[in-house]
Amino acid sequence: MSGSRLSFVLALGMMGMLAGCRATTDEGNGEVLRSRDAVSATRIDIRRDGGIAGLRTDLWADLVTGGFGTVTRRMCEAPSCPPPIDSVAGTLTRAQADALIARIAEADFFNLRDDCGVTANAADLFFYAVTIRRGGDSKTVRADDLSMPQPLARIVADLSRVFDGAGRRAP
Repeated sequence: MSGSRLSFVLALGMMGMLAGCRATTDEGNGEVLRSRDAVSATRIDIRRDGGIAGLRTDLWADLVTGGFGTVTRRMCEAPSCPPPIDSVAGTLTRAQADALIARIAEADFFNLRDDCGVTANAADLFFYAVTIRRGGDSKTVRADDLSMPQPLARIVADLSRVFDGAGRRAP
């Protein structure tokens, strides 16, 4: 995608997300401030379970603070599970946060099916629960590697690239 086309797509996504924003003026410096609304309260949580190694990976990104993190551990339901085997945390750049917001808008996430099903007769798949909180709204979509719709797969891939850039390999 060319740079100008990508800029247009991102701008279009942001316009859609900003539709509910209320602007106020900070009298001290005249800057326009957005209220803490649907855009600024966006948080992404992804839980990935399974695979041949039986791992659970929790990823999150808070688009208000810019914080992100991931923790990987062996799947365990016992009261005293072993400690995580890997973790990473950091801060998103504004461009990364804007790209994730645009991807959520592009995916029309809040209109995806809640449960995309489980693929029958398939082994060693990962199972995902992707939750996005935006303002007072929250939605979780569940899928596996093969049942996941492309718009959801792109959100997972984009967040994974953030972790790749932080020096670790995420799902």
